[in-house]
Amino acid sequence: MNAAGLNQETEFGINELFISYTNLEGIIESGNSVFARVSGYSHDRLQGAPHSIVRHADMPKAVFKLFWSTIKSKKSICAYVKNRSKDGKYYWVLATAFPSDNGYFSIRIKPSTEILNQVKKIYSEMVAIEKNSSVDESTAHLLKSLNQLGYDSYQDFSYDALFKELRSRTKHLLENNHTAESIDHTNVGKSSEYKFLKNLKLVCETRLTNLRRVILNAEESFQVTNSIQAQTSEVIAACKRLNNLGLNMSVTANKLGSDGVSLSVVSNIFQKNVSNVFQKFDEFSKHSITMVAQYRESLYHSCMALLQWEMLVYLANESLGAHTGDYKKDVRNIMHVIGVLRPQLLSTMYVLGDSFHGLGTYSKQIKSLLNTFESLDVVRIGGLVESSRTAQTEESFAPYVREITNFIEQVQGPIACIDKSSSKLDVFYKEFQHHISDMAYELVEMDMMNTTRKAVI
Repeated sequence: MNAAGLNQETEFGINELFISYTNLEGIIESGNSVFARVSGYSHDRLQGAPHSIVRHADMPKAVFKLFWSTIKSKKSICAYVKNRSKDGKYYWVLATAFPSDNGYFSIRIKPSTEILNQVKKIYSEMVAIEKNSSVDESTAHLLKSLNQLGYDSYQDFSYDALFKELRSRTKHLLENNHTAESIDHTNVGKSSEYKFLKNLKLVCETRLTNLRRVILNAEESFQVTNSIQAQTSEVIAACKRLNNLGLNMSVTANKLGSDGVSLSVVSNIFQKNVSNVFQKFDEFSKHSITMVAQYRESLYHSCMALLQWEMLVYLANESLGAHTGDYKKDVRNIMHVIGVLRPQLLSTMYVLGDSFHGLGTYSKQIKSLLNTFESLDVVRIGGLVESSRTAQTEESFAPYVREITNFIEQVQGPIACIDKSSSKLDVFYKEFQHHISDMAYELVEMDMMNTTRKAVI
């Protein structure tokens, strides 16, 4: 190891992907050319080595414990990781990993958002804690730090980080017209494996470009969920102020004697409507939290699907550009990847489907709330008419009528905004469901293409 390289960063492009596959014990079985080049280790040296061969001393043990416990539970995960190359230099990646039947795939990209600077500070504090205390204390510090940044959990943080990093990377790739390297067909053999890889690359690149644009457009729907949370909080705050209004109206009506009889009826009707409002608002508030959480989960899985699809393009392009590559071996590796991605995409389709169904229920709740406000408005008009019969009743009930009017005005605007916002999420779900469905179908077609190719040979 070169001691002079300890504080130097190994550079690599934002358009590059690190790809590796390990067995269930974390032993590297394969890795792509970017992994080998940046780490400084040959393919032969990496194969059979533990993935910890590139572990950097600045990485908290708690992060790896969280990372491995998650993927061993058959769930995907992403984390910022500082790695060490063979010459002692370092490089940061946002590492994603997802399970297959007999191991784990990892896809890593270059971080390009301010989140990395926040993570560097937290990791430094965690390493110091681990030197003097325990991994559990370090984990607790991580979760506390993320909570201070506004995240409820590590999962919540990882959903946000993956989307923002992919959005930043995608914007850079599209603005700088990063495309896969062109292939010098005149110097490459025209074997059936080569033709298969070429067709796969072309099909996947078209889909990848469309997926990237959907991710960029998802920025609007991502902001929509923040708007929904803010508007829901505003509605709930207004609703709480209405809590004792019906009871106070009834007490005032009773004090008016015979002049307050009709107003007492209005008060009772209003009290029933208020109870209905509170019940619906309670359900609405809970469903808002669930709906936003489902959207974030759907966006996370969609981002993972984009990375997994790009992995296919990258592997095919690396093989085609090698000129001396073992195309038969490369096709076998890619078919292994395709076999792993099929259930991953189906899982993403189910997540999107559940979220889309939840959004439909949410939209019905919004319509129900708007109808409830119309009922409250009828009560308000009745109170206005009945209270105007005498000067005393008008004076006594005018504040209540104004308060009901204010409440309706305060909540109708936010609810209408939430209704409009949810329709934007509807567009996002439909667009991504379309792409994920087509991707799953294209994987089946690729499998059939390869089967047909082998049958012809």
